[in-house]
Amino acid sequence: MPAASRSCSAGISCPQCGFRRRSYFIALVLVLELGDIARFTHAKQVASYVGLTPRVRASADRVRSGHISKEGNRLLRWVLVLAATQAVRRPGSLRTWFHAVKQRRGRNVARVAVARRLVQIVYHVWKQECDYLTVVRHGVVRG
Repeated sequence: MPAASRSCSAGISCPQCGFRRRSYFIALVLVLELGDIARFTHAKQVASYVGLTPRVRASADRVRSGHISKEGNRLLRWVLVLAATQAVRRPGSLRTWFHAVKQRRGRNVARVAVARRLVQIVYHVWKQECDYLTVVRHGVVRG
């Protein structure tokens, strides 16, 4: 169980994910639903597993991106969108990026985009066993 508690504390280290009590809930759901993070080779696979990647329809030379696939775990998607909603309420780079996407695509699309970015951040925090600020400082994921 020490690995799970380390993973929970890594998930809570994101200062923009909301209140302390809600952060514990989000981190616990992430740990329980994702399981072993080593089975994912990169952050895109985690986002795809959760169902936050766009559906792609391709035929010959034409490629069209659609809505999110929703093929993953509904609970994880809900928790991550909840965390994204909390993250954009606090000042920081996620909030600025949210407003930039919101101007172009709308509020709901921007919220899901922030949720996908949070998945990438959580993956790198968990995989590298470091905190949120280290991942953002190194530029692995723009946070």
